[in-house]
Amino acid sequence: MNFLMCLFRKIINRVKKAKQKKKPNTITLIQPHPSPKVEINPKSACLYVKDLDKWFSPSIVRSCSYRWYLEKCNGQGIRLAVLDEGLVKHRLLTQLENKIIRKNFTLAPGVSEYTDISGHGTHVASLLIGPLSLQKGDVCTGLCPNVDRYYHFKIMNAKMGFIDDLNRALEYIISMPENNRPHFISMSIAVSIKENEYADDVKQAEVNFRKLKDLGVRAFACSGNTGAHISGFTDPISDRVTYPARSPYVKAIGAINLNENIASFSSQGPEVDYVSYGVDEIGYSNDGQGFAKMSGTSMATPRHVGFEVCFASWLLKRKNMDIKFIMKNMDDLLREYNFVHDLGVPGKDPDYGLGLLRFGT
Repeated sequence: MNFLMCLFRKIINRVKKAKQKKKPNTITLIQPHPSPKVEINPKSACLYVKDLDKWFSPSIVRSCSYRWYLEKCNGQGIRLAVLDEGLVKHRLLTQLENKIIRKNFTLAPGVSEYTDISGHGTHVASLLIGPLSLQKGDVCTGLCPNVDRYYHFKIMNAKMGFIDDLNRALEYIISMPENNRPHFISMSIAVSIKENEYADDVKQAEVNFRKLKDLGVRAFACSGNTGAHISGFTDPISDRVTYPARSPYVKAIGAINLNENIASFSSQGPEVDYVSYGVDEIGYSNDGQGFAKMSGTSMATPRHVGFEVCFASWLLKRKNMDIKFIMKNMDDLLREYNFVHDLGVPGKDPDYGLGLLRFGT
């Protein structure tokens, strides 16, 4: 009798353990057809992702910033502007065309807001607003496709006419009504300007950047591609950050690889504020159909800006914070929520700045 009771209890315990194993305790994103399936257990503190690299670009996976998609806070409530080369019509941006506003600030003949000969402007835009596509072979390249409005302003990315174009675009943004003005400006533009070179134009640009900061607009620019391992530059390593990233009213972004080491080309200096992924970044090509890989601090800048846009969207939608408070205190809020991952020597340094933004620091 005792033997049967013991056997019965063992069977009951095994059944209980089997049932416990079947309880979901993870978030799983898989790749079925025709669309991904997301299973979420709100009580879970764990995250497990399977085959995520088939849907998102590697840097989005590496920084865990795909979580904005799970949170549904990938840009809602935020307006964003990019100053760069033009933006072509790409098949994957068709669904977003109603929120994309292009404008040409160059005076060059035969050039329009769609002109993007190098592919630079289109690639940069896709790192911000490239949406999740369910077509086989497509990759989600953008962090914040759900911004309320996306402005793409074409300027010349060269010394000749560069500062003039820049000032025209900045003055236009300053003149915009507050309810239309972008909260963030991403500039993947860089020129090495010596002291007294274009002095009057640079002075006017500084006035414009200060006005934008006073208006609560957060501006970013790439630190430049004249790093320690790039030959042909006579400037000291500590003085290679380009303009407009050199401006005290602009956040300078350097580049790292997926191993979180500083990219050889990334310009260093005391002006560097943050770094992000900028080596072999997957983005849209200017043929309007496919994808292309590009490297540079130009790619790192939209990667960083996209994270901040999503964070601002999350604070706005999930925490009910005032947008003006968010923009004014963004650096402190990023640290408060433990999103700043310090790289290099402790604290701010000329290579990595304050570090990399990512989840789970």
